[in-house]
Amino acid sequence: GSARADLADFVDRSTLPWHRQVDLLVVPTSDTADVAGAIGLIQHGTVRAVALLASPDDDPAWALLRDEATRHHVPLTVLTGRQQIALAPGSTLVLDAGIADDPSRPGPMAVLEDGTASVVFTDWPASLFSANVPPVTPPPGHVLVSLRPDTPFGTVHNQVLLRPEPTSTATVRPAAGTYVGDVAPGRPITLTLSRDQIRAPVGALKRVAG
Repeated sequence: GSARADLADFVDRSTLPWHRQVDLLVVPTSDTADVAGAIGLIQHGTVRAVALLASPDDDPAWALLRDEATRHHVPLTVLTGRQQIALAPGSTLVLDAGIADDPSRPGPMAVLEDGTASVVFTDWPASLFSANVPPVTPPPGHVLVSLRPDTPFGTVHNQVLLRPEPTSTATVRPAAGTYVGDVAPGRPITLTLSRDQIRAPVGALKRVAG
């Protein structure tokens, strides 16, 4: 969350008092969006260890997180590549730091595998991608959970895609491109959408008011 108390409040609301110890707090490093909540949870006194998923940049927020972990005697490590944690027989958690130029794993992700089922969690902000980068390839899994509302996933086949609702205009990706349809039989219309305007041929429109 954007406030230090957000994550600690969520843990308190969603767990029983005797289940609130966090054995490992995994913080993705795509940007600093999760740093405030991580610091708040460390200050809450329920975190045993912290892992940064991929090497962070030089933003001062990461130094604050390291200092807070040190102050509370919480070990902090940086994970690179793929790391696998056995949770129970037949159940594993795979933490993947990602590779920037790989469209199948361009940013931090976690995969929870339990028998033949798998749930994939991604934290890929839209800023990781541009027009010069191939479309994002959703990683394989039965359920795909995007922690960002604006990750530009392509077509998702045979998966359940879960993502949070946008909470600000900054996380809404406006529709763009050219669309063709029929306003009536034999009367096609072409609409061109951009961030600030909609263009349509005047001859295809009929003024009804104003």
